This record gives sequence, C-alpha cells and structure tokens, in this order.
Amino acid sequence: SASIVGPKMVEALGGPAWLTAAMPQILTAGYLIPPLLTAHWMERLVRFHPLLLTLGFFQRIVYLIAGAVLFWGFRGNPAVLVAAAALAPLISGMVAGSGITAWQEFVANAIPPHRRSSVWATRNAICCLIGLGAGAVVLKVLDAFPGPRGYGLLHLTTFAFLTLSYIAFACTREIPNPRPRPGRAAGVGETLADIWAIV
Repeated sequence: SASIVGPKMVEALGGPAWLTAAMPQILTAGYLIPPLLTAHWMERLVRFHPLLLTLGFFQRIVYLIAGAVLFWGFRGNPAVLVAAAALAPLISGMVAGSGITAWQEFVANAIPPHRRSSVWATRNAICCLIGLGAGAVVLKVLDAFPGPRGYGLLHLTTFAFLTLSYIAFACTREIPNPRPRPGRAAGVGETLADIWAIV
C-alpha cells in the first residue's frame, strides 16, 4: 500500500521528510504524464494485448528488483534502500500510465457495455478483500523481519501476486477493435499543444 506502508517504510529506511510525504501519491504521479505522450500512438493500434503484455512485464519486474535490493540490504547503504523503495512504485506507475489508454481500450472491447459496471464493482470488491488480508500479512512480516529485510519480503510478495495477475491477463483473449482506426492520428506535438484545451 503506497499510502499506508509506503510513508512508514521510507521513514524507517531513513528517507527525507519530503519523500515520506510524497509516497502516498508517488504511484499515481507516475500515471499522470505518460498517457499525454502515448495516447496519440495508442489510438492507431489495432491490437493491444501484445503491447500490454510487454508493458506489464516491466511494470512488475521493478518490484522484484526493489525486493531483492531491500531483502539483501545492498551493503546497508540507506540511500540505495530508500531509492529502491521510492522508485519501484514510481517506475511501475509510469510504465502502467504509458499503457493505460491501451488497457482501457482492451477492457472496453472485451466486456459488453451492460457488464462493465458489475465487472468494476467485482474488481473493487476483490481489491478490498485482498487489502484486508494484506494488512494482517504486513503486520506479521514486519514483526518477524523488521527493517529493510521485511520491506524486501513485502516487495517480493507484491511481485508474486502481480505475477499471478500477469498470468491471468496473458490468458485473456483479445476481442478485435470494432472501431475504425484514424487514418492520421495526432502527433505528440499536437497532443501537447491541445493540453490546455483538454483541461
């Protein structure tokens, strides 16, 4: 949890106060800019699944790397430990943000309109149940392994669950996009020039 575990983790690892305060929003911050730079390219795609599988790999692998760095302590260098803890959600968010438009298109094509609200409700309910169970796990792990080793185990556990979600997503079948692709999509410069109008 970026908002609950994140700040305490950075504080415990000796991170600066500004980074501790930023941790609840660091994952979301990663989502914000990339779609502005990639949306013009995404609208040209006919198939989204291959791209999402590639981005999904990089979105998840950062938690394995951060978990390994934290678990094995990287010679006790506090700056490296804090960087691993803060960069994992930021990089994961940036990679996810760069493909969020494709993911939304994929979901819109795969799920009939009359089922979308129930799908999102089910997804949110599952997330809440996982969160309730995860809270107990976090307490037990940090009681047994206080400090960087415990935070490393939490990152590795996160990576394991993200890997399960990746496998599940890899098994999904892409529904062909029914909408025609634009003959000429806007370039990144045109997209950036339109930001103020969009806002």
